Amino acid sequence: MTRHDQVFLVGLGCLFGWLMVPFLKGNWVQWGSFGGFAYLALPPVAAIVTWTIPLTESSQPVKAFVKTWFNILWSYSLLVILSFVLLLVGLSAVGYLPYSDRPGPGWDNIPPHLPTLEEIRYFGGWAVPLLLMCYLSGSVLFIFMAWIRWLALPMWLARVMGGLFCSVVSMLAVADVGWYIALDVAVTNCVGLFALLFGAVILPRVSPERAVELSLTSRTIGITLACLGMSALVIYPFVR
Repeated sequence: MTRHDQVFLVGLGCLFGWLMVPFLKGNWVQWGSFGGFAYLALPPVAAIVTWTIPLTESSQPVKAFVKTWFNILWSYSLLVILSFVLLLVGLSAVGYLPYSDRPGPGWDNIPPHLPTLEEIRYFGGWAVPLLLMCYLSGSVLFIFMAWIRWLALPMWLARVMGGLFCSVVSMLAVADVGWYIALDVAVTNCVGLFALLFGAVILPRVSPERAVELSLTSRTIGITLACLGMSALVIYPFVR
């Protein structure tokens, strides 16, 4: 196993362990507390420290891993947040109320109009809690796609799985934030469609080189476990 593979597996293991802390520790992570802030800041701080290491042959795999994670994270977050905010602004502008439980989403509850600065500021304010959700879900998607590509899953199947899980995870993230304002399901579904394209086109490009030959059985077990883990993550909000 090459150093690139070792760094890749250690990096995925650290990210996975970081994401599991809230589940293992229950209510230990309170997002508004110092502990919650320290928890969220840990990966970026580690990435910044890593990036300051002078570039050597031994540090290249580490920086490549950090760069890939960061690129996927910011592009995924930008897609979800922009589509969310623009949909709210656009639907309101054409006369479709995309949120509210009184009178409720739908036509004829708001007149067509040019978006006001106050309206844009209000919708944009929901980007902050959504950014937190994208930060977590984007890291999960990165781990999943990087892992199944490392196990040499065929590209066409990686695109199918990436698009499916990216869409569902993104809709859950938007729905988690949107219930505060009684968000219309049309917004959630539209964001899911954009995320579907992202997961099918962008995520599969995370394709680390696999220097160690693995048997078909080992690869199948690894891919199956990854898919089961993602499925459990999707089901978890409905059963907790």
